[in-house]
Amino acid sequence: MIRLHIDRPRLESAAGDAGRPLVLASGEQHYLFDVLRLAPGAILELFDGEGARCPATVREARSLELGALSRSDARRPRLVLAQSLTKGEKMELVIQKATELGADTIIPFQSERSVVRLSGARAEERLARWRKIAAAAGAQSRRGHLPELEPIAPSLAEVARRARAAGARLVVLWEEERDVMLSSAVAAAGEESGLWLAIGPEGGLSLAEVEGARAEGALTARLGEEILRVETAAIAALAVAKFLRGELG
Repeated sequence: MIRLHIDRPRLESAAGDAGRPLVLASGEQHYLFDVLRLAPGAILELFDGEGARCPATVREARSLELGALSRSDARRPRLVLAQSLTKGEKMELVIQKATELGADTIIPFQSERSVVRLSGARAEERLARWRKIAAAAGAQSRRGHLPELEPIAPSLAEVARRARAAGARLVVLWEEERDVMLSSAVAAAGEESGLWLAIGPEGGLSLAEVEGARAEGALTARLGEEILRVETAAIAALAVAKFLRGELG
């Protein structure tokens, strides 16, 4: 099933106006009719990333006829990934795969050893691009809810403070942790208020950063003996989290 992301107000307005076709933006027309080459009569699904979806049928005039709107609002406790800023393609890969693996929230954060530094207009442009990547990944993986991509946090300690404010404990993947495995840390953190995971940058997290996060209640853990690349660690940690939540087997 081909899926197309439409923002909630537009989707609800179109679905609520029975008999009136949804007029597509130029980019949407290009994707459906020039790239995918959909013909009249083709069926696809529209979704808003917030739990609403509806079937749609291609009409002659490059527009869509919408079916009944349905909603699914039931969700598990939140799965949050905090990812230190990394080089462009790596960050985009992490966001894509985190979306596929069910992350509810993605928090980019600045760390001492981050090669990338983003602020102001550049940060907003990058966030807009990341949200488009998440929308495309959500369409491909048939997610009803897209992850919330938060503004860039200034530090790991700030992420740990946000977790504590939400009633959760941040679990930081740290290569210097020798004793605690991720599964044990997740059990110690509890999951009633959601599961928060943090991955550092290419050069790793500094001891000062880790201690600052611990002061805010964070736990540290390791995935195994090997030192993983940033993008590999994020994917592996989310896969383990999904397994521990009974959502991947």
